[in-house]
Amino acid sequence: MTDHKQQFIKNVGSGWLAQGSTAVVGFLALPMNLHYLGKEVYGISVLALSAIAILDFLNLGMGPALLRFFSQAIAKNDKEELAIISSNSQLVLGSLGVLGAFFILIGTPFFLSFYEISPTHRHETIILLVCLAAVFFQKFHLLVFSNIVMASHRFDYINFINITVSWLRFGLLFLFYRIYAPSLMCLGLATLFANIFGYLLTILISHNEQGKDIFFRPKKVVLSRLPSLFSFGMMAMTQSVFFTMSIQVPVLIMGKILGKETTALFAPAILISECVTMMLSSVCSQLTPMAAHEMTKKDHNLARRIRVFGEIVACLGYGCILIITIFSKDIITLWLGKVFLEMNGVVIVLVIGYVLASIQWVIYFTALGTSTIAPFAYSSVVMFVLTFLGTLLGTMFWHWGLLEVALCISAVRVLRSALFITWIYSKIFNFSLVRYFFDVYCKPSFAAIVVFLLATTVQKVFGHSDPKFLTLMAEMFIFAVLYTALTWLMGLSDDTRRLVIKTNRETK
Repeated sequence: MTDHKQQFIKNVGSGWLAQGSTAVVGFLALPMNLHYLGKEVYGISVLALSAIAILDFLNLGMGPALLRFFSQAIAKNDKEELAIISSNSQLVLGSLGVLGAFFILIGTPFFLSFYEISPTHRHETIILLVCLAAVFFQKFHLLVFSNIVMASHRFDYINFINITVSWLRFGLLFLFYRIYAPSLMCLGLATLFANIFGYLLTILISHNEQGKDIFFRPKKVVLSRLPSLFSFGMMAMTQSVFFTMSIQVPVLIMGKILGKETTALFAPAILISECVTMMLSSVCSQLTPMAAHEMTKKDHNLARRIRVFGEIVACLGYGCILIITIFSKDIITLWLGKVFLEMNGVVIVLVIGYVLASIQWVIYFTALGTSTIAPFAYSSVVMFVLTFLGTLLGTMFWHWGLLEVALCISAVRVLRSALFITWIYSKIFNFSLVRYFFDVYCKPSFAAIVVFLLATTVQKVFGHSDPKFLTLMAEMFIFAVLYTALTWLMGLSDDTRRLVIKTNRETK
């Protein structure tokens, strides 16, 4: 088996392990935070994270841009280019990280006043925001080194670092809650210490992969090279910022109009949806360095690659929709208790919207390494505006609750990604729109619908008692296997089946 395919399988496997680990940590941390902090105080932390997430626009889209340019430099084995990009980006991102941290600090009084934080919780909220300001700087500067590692096609290293940081943060948080009085200060310090560890470890690994060229050297700063980096980065920034704001701003609006406790209620639906999205993204993100290498060949076939990977990601996504739709009530009951069952519909709606939109990460990461991402950027702006107006007007004048907001967010995302993006890039990459839509969106749904109808029939015939963990896991496994078998027969094209069989044989 070629080293390239071996590394791809390592990356995918470690990516799923990382997403599974992150999901487990998230599922454990949420009830722990609610138990120790309470809904109101935990709601403050959700609002703080949502407000700070808006400042991500300060990175000027450098993350995706760096992955693109580092991938191209490494594909050509151009060490000089790698050193120039690294030094330039460290100068820019380090400065922007300091600026963002400064904004967080000076904005703290406004946050306390706007959300009417009670005097009892003001001191701990301030400490939380100071810790998050330090984490913000680390996150910006770390973009350089993490993208060097990923451009070297070592996503597995980044995945294992993420696993370590997630569990370290959870462990520190549990320890602080048990030793000290549970507070937002504990949450902030646990987050800061865990991120420092991940920050240092990523720098060490990037040095191991590409040598001393990764470190900042003033003589390697070439200001004339910045415009080309910024021009692409601005498109990536527009896509990233408005995509993020399309979910974070509705959370902030709900926190102000519907109350802080609603953000705590909405958090489980967002967590489950984003876990599914990140699982799909872990497969797609590798397409950027792969596409950059593919473009060096004269006989590259990006259209076929997009369709094949689109089918695979769609089948995985529909499987997630199927399991959550069938078992969401049981999952919520075991996870958070029956008091959160009212969020069942919100969870299902958000997961469906997120999955149908996330399938287009295949196109995004391919375009990131080879083509333009302008359609993603401009459509993200429209998506944000529609989501913002819908949530604001709906909650203020139309008496919307959480379910209606979830429907608005999902509908806008699906229209933007499943329809508009597919149509635009069918022209750019020259693939059949009708065939792509049928193979990627329609065929996998047939198997999912069959299994869903069977599952609901079984539940009605045999009844449904209070869920038990092991019983739930067994049922989920049975229906997942059945869905996988039907998907193999009904949801994959011949090209994709041949690729899967060939990869499986080479793995053995």
